[in-house]
Amino acid sequence: MSETSTVVTLKILEGINLPAGIAVELQGRVLHVIFDRPERKNAMNLQMWQVLPRIIHLAEGNDQVRAIAFSGRTADSFSAGADISEFSTVRSGAANSRHYSAAVQEAELAIIECTKPTLALVRGWCVGGGCELALACDIRIGDTTAKMGITPAKLGIVYSQTSTTRLVEEVGAAWARLLLLTGEIVKADTALRISLLHEVHLTEDVEARWNAVLGRVTGGAPVTLAGAKVLVGRAAAGQGQEDAVANSWYERSYASDEYRIGVTSFLAREKPDFSAVPWPTAISAGDQTIPE
Repeated sequence: MSETSTVVTLKILEGINLPAGIAVELQGRVLHVIFDRPERKNAMNLQMWQVLPRIIHLAEGNDQVRAIAFSGRTADSFSAGADISEFSTVRSGAANSRHYSAAVQEAELAIIECTKPTLALVRGWCVGGGCELALACDIRIGDTTAKMGITPAKLGIVYSQTSTTRLVEEVGAAWARLLLLTGEIVKADTALRISLLHEVHLTEDVEARWNAVLGRVTGGAPVTLAGAKVLVGRAAAGQGQEDAVANSWYERSYASDEYRIGVTSFLAREKPDFSAVPWPTAISAGDQTIPE
C-alpha cells in the first residue's frame, strides 16, 4: 500500500482502532477489508464483528470509496467463521449470547444495507459466520479451493431470521434447508451451482478476474449502481410494482451528471468517466430507500 493510500485510509477510518485480525487498505477506489488471523483460519472474534459496521459506515460516507471488498490475507481461508474458542466467555449465558448475536447481525446488516457495491473473494475455508459475511455481499467470486457451509446445527445455535432470509434469497429454500439442517460443507463446484458463489476460477486465474470485476464496478455510474442495489433488494423482498421509491431513483438518474456523461460518451464511442460524479446520499427506512 502506497503512502498516499495509507493517509487516505486513515482519514476514512477517522481514529478507529482496528483489532488484531482485521486490516483495511485503500487500493484505488476500493476499500479492502482483509481478515488476517492465519493461525485461526481468519476466524472472527467479537472485536472483529463489532468494528465491521463502523468501517462500512465510514466508507459509505467517503466519496473516495466506490466499493468495499472482503478477503482473507492468505489463500487458504476467507474466514472459518466465529471464533468458537471465546464462546465460553463472551458468549456464555443467555445475555452474552444475545449481545454476541446482535453484534454479528449488525455487521451483516451493515454489509447488506451499504449503498456501495460489496464483494467477497472466497478462497479456502468460508464457513459459519464467514459464509454469513460472504453471503451478505453483492458479488462473490471464488477459486476451486473454496469450501463453504453454514454450521449452527453443530453448535446448538438457531440461525437468525435476517441471515436465513438472506440465505434463501441467494440459494433458494430447498438448498437453505439442506445447508442448515445438515451443516454440510460444500466444495466450489457445488457452491457455484447453488449460487453461494457467482463465479469460480482456477487459483492462478482468480485474482486477475477479481481485479477485473473490481475495476468494472468502481468504473460504473454511481446513481445507477446505488439505485440498482436498492431496486434488486426490493424485488427480492417481493416489491415488483413501480412506485414512488423507484421513481425517485429514476428522477435522480435523469438529473445527474452521469446521465449526460454516459450518453455523450456512448455517442462519441468513448469509455465514460464517472470518477468526478459523487456517490448519491440516500435516506433509508426499511425498503423506502430514496436518494436525497
